Amino acid sequence: MMNARQLPHGALSETEHPPSSLPPHAHEAASFCFVTRGTFRERSRRGDTLFGRDDVIFRFPEERHSNTFLAGTVCFNVLFDPALLTGNHPLLEASRPILRQLLRRSRGGASLLTLEGLLLQLIGETFQAAPVRRPLVAEAQRIIEARFAEPLTARLIAAELSTHPVHLARTFRHQQGRGIGDAIRAMRIEHAKQLLREGWTSLAEIAVASGFADQSHFTKVFREMTGRTQARFRARLCSD
Repeated sequence: MMNARQLPHGALSETEHPPSSLPPHAHEAASFCFVTRGTFRERSRRGDTLFGRDDVIFRFPEERHSNTFLAGTVCFNVLFDPALLTGNHPLLEASRPILRQLLRRSRGGASLLTLEGLLLQLIGETFQAAPVRRPLVAEAQRIIEARFAEPLTARLIAAELSTHPVHLARTFRHQQGRGIGDAIRAMRIEHAKQLLREGWTSLAEIAVASGFADQSHFTKVFREMTGRTQARFRARLCSD
């Protein structure tokens, strides 16, 4: 296994397979397999299929399959809680760009909040979900604005609004043009900028007050979202 991340409601892993075979087996979780290198043959209820680079396979929970790996196959695997499934007709073309982003962010050491948000987006955009009334997004935004300093997640917000987290994540992104995790981080950064304007000097205290796990994470996200460090932000305030 080359790289693995455990999420609150799933798991990510990259696996490299030398030429070999796996006998019939199944996984308890639902899963996506994104082939990033090489080729392999899979036998399942769908028949005998050869998969290669950029192909996506979705497997329902307990779906039996066997594999024959050819030269140097590498797969990115996304497993998740079957309770998150919202339909029976995966749109695999919709999954590919999100899987690429999820792989890139996982390799880059993205936070669990970011990866969990992308996982929910992957499920929401791959499976057809029933429409959600527009006020739901406004209510989610209200919660984010009021409680951004808390350890908020899409699942916690969805539970408070009595809706499915995949429904919420998908609809929020469609209407807002960004994910719930991005909206939470944006609110935290705006709050941190306000504290800097008010003269707070301890980055550790600002990080805690703004909802970040620690100063290091705060510094990383601040630079990503503003394009500068907190010190440069302060310097700009003084020169204006």
